Amino acid sequence: MCSSDLDLKTKTAKQLGVIRQGEFFGEMSLLESAKKSATVFSLEPTTLIKISGSALQKLTFTDVNLSSSLLFSLVRALSDRLRKTNIEVAILYDTGKILSSIHELEKMVKAILERVCESLSIETGVFLIYNELSGSFEMVGRQGDTSHFQEEVIHGLIRELGSSPAGFRYPGFNQMSVDCERRLSDSNLGEVMAIPLFIHEKLNGVMIFAHTEFGAIEPGQGRFTDFEFNLVSGVAQQASFAVENARNRQEAAARAAYSRVKRRT
Repeated sequence: MCSSDLDLKTKTAKQLGVIRQGEFFGEMSLLESAKKSATVFSLEPTTLIKISGSALQKLTFTDVNLSSSLLFSLVRALSDRLRKTNIEVAILYDTGKILSSIHELEKMVKAILERVCESLSIETGVFLIYNELSGSFEMVGRQGDTSHFQEEVIHGLIRELGSSPAGFRYPGFNQMSVDCERRLSDSNLGEVMAIPLFIHEKLNGVMIFAHTEFGAIEPGQGRFTDFEFNLVSGVAQQASFAVENARNRQEAAARAAYSRVKRRT
């Protein structure tokens, strides 16, 4: 299931998160009667159990142990979501500061990678930008030990974004091509998250993060969570135009320097 914030002006929805089996939503309605802040869409056949505020209140009198268990679960969930919101606000705020204060492309990209990796405890990451002159993606920033980022694997991940423009994670991404999954399985990258940067609907850059070892996770799932995926996607969206402008400034400076040298000769 997917929770979204609907923009009534543009008629578009912003994905806020993905709700997995055994999780719950709408818990704020048990505590307050305010207007709902998001809409939940079912992505597949789903069975739901509804607990109303009045039913929970009655339960506190008839079954103290069960009602206490429900309330503690609710408090833990609220605490977890508040913590994640604090992390998200801090990272997006710092990303904005980086983009507004650093104008050199390599320094800007390095600062973004450092902020994301350190805050989310991600081991390694690379930032690639499309070069129109060479017609290929070039690595302009890296964080951690990136010796496992083989060129053919990176190119495979970029090609995969053609059919998965929202980005993807491995393992746990069911739509990945057999060839890309094989390359990742044979590589030493371990778990991978690839996030695209688009400019005017054109793939302009890619951020790729990796854990070099698989975690002790349920089969088919990885350590890159829905929260991390959505957060880094927000960072990519925020950074897209700033990175493009920094690259344009860099290319303009290079052309100007070449023209000066050419005039001297």
